[in-house]
Amino acid sequence: MIDLISPLRIVIIYVILGIAWIYFSDTILLLLLPESTGRYLTQIQHYKGAAFILLSAGVLLLLLKRYWARLEASEKAYSRMFETSPQPMWIYDRSTYEFIEVNDAALYTYGYSREEFLQLTILDIRPTEDIRQLMSSQVTTKEGYNKAGTWRHVRKNKTIMYVNVQAYGTNFQGKNAEVVCVWDVTDKYLADQALQEQKGILSTIINSTQDLIWSVDRSKRFLAFNEAFHSIINNLYGIYLEVGHPQPAVESEEQFAKWQKIYDRSLDGEKVVMMEERNLPEVGQIFTETTFNPIFQDDKVVGVACFARDVTETKQRQIELKKAVERYDMVNLATNDAIWDWDLVLNKVVWNNNVQTLFGYNYLIDEDSRWKDHLHPEDAERVIESVYKAIYDGSTHWSAEFRFLRSDKTYRYVHARSYILQNAEGKSIRMIGSMRDIQDRKMQDEEIRKLSLVASLTANPVIILDAEGRIEWVNKSFELLSGYQLEDISGERPASFLHGEKTDMDTVAYIHKCIDNGKHCKVEVLNYSQWGEPYWVLTDITPVVNSEGNVERCVTIQTDITEKKKFEQQLEETNKHLMEVAYISSHRLRRPVASLLGVLAIYDKENMGNPENKELIGFIDKLTQEMDAMLHELADKCNQIYLNTHPQESEANGENTGVEN
Repeated sequence: MIDLISPLRIVIIYVILGIAWIYFSDTILLLLLPESTGRYLTQIQHYKGAAFILLSAGVLLLLLKRYWARLEASEKAYSRMFETSPQPMWIYDRSTYEFIEVNDAALYTYGYSREEFLQLTILDIRPTEDIRQLMSSQVTTKEGYNKAGTWRHVRKNKTIMYVNVQAYGTNFQGKNAEVVCVWDVTDKYLADQALQEQKGILSTIINSTQDLIWSVDRSKRFLAFNEAFHSIINNLYGIYLEVGHPQPAVESEEQFAKWQKIYDRSLDGEKVVMMEERNLPEVGQIFTETTFNPIFQDDKVVGVACFARDVTETKQRQIELKKAVERYDMVNLATNDAIWDWDLVLNKVVWNNNVQTLFGYNYLIDEDSRWKDHLHPEDAERVIESVYKAIYDGSTHWSAEFRFLRSDKTYRYVHARSYILQNAEGKSIRMIGSMRDIQDRKMQDEEIRKLSLVASLTANPVIILDAEGRIEWVNKSFELLSGYQLEDISGERPASFLHGEKTDMDTVAYIHKCIDNGKHCKVEVLNYSQWGEPYWVLTDITPVVNSEGNVERCVTIQTDITEKKKFEQQLEETNKHLMEVAYISSHRLRRPVASLLGVLAIYDKENMGNPENKELIGFIDKLTQEMDAMLHELADKCNQIYLNTHPQESEANGENTGVEN
C-alpha cells in the first residue's frame, strides 16, 4: 500500500498547496497594492513564483524524505522476512533461470554456500529427467502468485527431496524475476506414496479374493467394500453400492434385524462369528462363515470390519468326515480286524480294541511304532521295506501277508492292507489300515496245496472253486475227461459250461444249496464235454469253511460213472424185455392155449363127419396162428435181451445178430 498511496499523497499535497498559493497570494497582492503599477506587479509576481518554487521544493523534499524513510523501513522488513524465513526462499531471473538472491534456510536445506548457490540456476537443483517438465511449466507461468505444486529437488550431496513450491512473479532489480518459497515435504510425500502403495496393495489383496470384505461405521454406512461384495449385492439384489450408503435391507425383516443386532454387538467391542446356510438361485445350498471385527481408534470402536467366505466345501468335508467317523465306529463294532491309524508326521499309531482281542496287546496308542518289533525276523525286512516304499513313492494303497507276534510269544499269519492319505504337496501324512488273522486260512492253503499235489496225480477229475464258486484249479484228469483246459475256464462257474439240456436241474439246485450252507454232498450229475458228448460223474463236493463259518473254497472230486450208468440202463432195458416175455408167457399165450383145450374138449372124436367139427377145426387153425405169432414175438424179445447183454457181439456182427427163431 505504501508504494501506491505515498506518491499520490505527495502529488495531492503539491496540487493543493500550489492552488492555495496562487489563489491566496494574488488576492493578498490585490488587497495590499490596489493602485500598483503593472511593472511593479510583475516584479512582485516573479518573486512570488520563486518563493512558491522554493517553498514547494522544501515541502516535496520533506514529504519524499518521509516516504523514502518508510519505504526503506518496509524494504528492510521484507528483507529481514526473506532472510530470516524458516522456509527456503530465493529469487531467480525468469529469463536466464539464474539465482539473484537466496536466504539462509535455502542454503542450509540444500547444503550450498551463498557464493555456490548464487552461481547456480534453478535447473541445477533439479533431477535431469525433470528439466523438460520444468521448462514446459515455465512457459505457462503467469505474473503474480503461482502455486507450482510438488517437485523433486536435488541437494548438494545428490540426495533427492520432495518440495512444495509457491512462487510470485515480480520485477526485482530491474529484472523479470520470481520469488520462490519451498516447503520440504519429503517425509509427507514418501509417507503418502507408501500409503498409496499400501492402499493399492490392500485393494489388490481384497479384490483378488472371491471372499466378501466390507466395513461399516457406527451409523452402519459403508466405509469400504471389495469388488466381490459389490458384485454379489448387485447381482442378487440389483443395488449399486457406494461408500457412505447405509446397509441395505435386502432380505426379510427378520434377517435384516438379525444383522443389525450383530452389528450392534460388534460396535460394542465384541468379535462375532456367524455361520449361515443359504439356498441361492442357480447355485443351490451353500454355507457361509461371516466374521464381524470391531474397528478401534483411540480405544473407541468406530466401525465394524466384516469378512464373509464360502465354507461349503469345508462344511461338506466336515459332514463327510462325520459320516466317515460314524462308519469307522460301525466298522470297529462290526469287524474282527485290528484297525490302525498311523500319523506319519507325529509317528504315532492308534489301534482299535481288536488288537487286544486278536493279539493280546492292551495298548491302543503306540508312540514308538512298536509294530516293527512284532514282525517275524524272516518277514521284517520285506514288510518294512514295502511299507516305506509305498509311503515315499506316493502310493495310495499297500498290502502284505506276514507273521505277527502275539503277546503269548507265538506268531500268527496276518493279512494287512491300508490306505495312505497325502497332503496338497503329495506328501504322505497318514496311513489307515486293517490287519486280519489268516492263520487258519494259511493252514487250509497248505492243506489244499498238499491236496492239489495229490489231486494232480490222481486219476479222478478234481476241481477247486473259490469263495464265489469260480474255478481256481483243475487237474489233468478233468481236462482229459471234459476236454476243457484250465487257462480257458479259470474264473468260470462249472455250471456255465458243463451242464446241458438233460442235466437234472433239481440236482444242480441241491448242490448249490449244500455249498451255500457249507455242507458236504455226493451226487450223480450228467455233464457235457467240450465236444458236446454227455458223460456221467459221481461228484463228491467238500466246502472249506473258515472260523467265521464262511465258505472260502470248495473241493470237488469226480468219478467217471458213464459205463456204470450205461450198464444200469442195459439192465433196465433187459429187465423190461424179460418182464414183457414173462407177461407174454403167463398171460397172452395162456389165453389161446386155454381156448384150444376147450375146443378140443368139445371136438366129436367119435363122429368125425359131424358137421360141427368143421367149424371147430377152423377155430383151432385161428388159435394156432395166434400162438405162432406170439411165439415169434417172444423170440424177438429174447433176441433183444441177448443183444443188450452182449453189446460187443452186436457191434462185431451187425444188427442182424440174434437168437434163431
